[in-house]
Amino acid sequence: MKPAHFFLLATLLLVAGCGDDKIVSPDEINGELFFPLHNGSRWTYLDTSGDTLFQREVMSRSTVDHQLAYQMRKTFYGDSGPSYTSDAMFAHDGNRVLARDQDEFGVLFWSHLYYMHPDSAGVPLVLTVDDEEQPSVRDVIAGGLTLTTPDTTYHGCLQIRTTDQDAYDRRGFTDEYFAPGIGLVAGYRAVSVEHAPELEYYLIAYEE
Repeated sequence: MKPAHFFLLATLLLVAGCGDDKIVSPDEINGELFFPLHNGSRWTYLDTSGDTLFQREVMSRSTVDHQLAYQMRKTFYGDSGPSYTSDAMFAHDGNRVLARDQDEFGVLFWSHLYYMHPDSAGVPLVLTVDDEEQPSVRDVIAGGLTLTTPDTTYHGCLQIRTTDQDAYDRRGFTDEYFAPGIGLVAGYRAVSVEHAPELEYYLIAYEE
């Protein structure tokens, strides 16, 4: 599985900061429902392409640009143990989930990953990734869905689709499903719009 298929995090940079501004509790923000962030939370997924595991874990929190932000680490596991890690900083801002990113001039800024409110279902183009070679957009497809994975069944899920186009004009997409109170529970990948999406990874363990 390519790291870009999971939250498009390949280019995210780890940035930590602190400040004296008032911190808003995540419990007051709706985005927390579908993208919960708490110190020590850990999500373990099975990658179906190679029957390998990867984990996401909340490592710490701090205040960055007036936002209560959380450092998250993603770890891929091979036959001999951890094989790759990547760090990123996430925060909630209203119904949005933000990620710390970097532009072409090296300036750090908050990019909008998702509008997570279920009422936003059906609203197109919630995110545009400006990449000349592989432009991508994200759309909120539906809310209130029931999703069954090989491990369990989830109710009230939010479906978000990332559509991309490569240099050969072949359009594919990834569907991500978020369960309330848990977060990302499964990802499906279609190599083109002519193909049905296939299960790429799914949640097998969640620790708060």
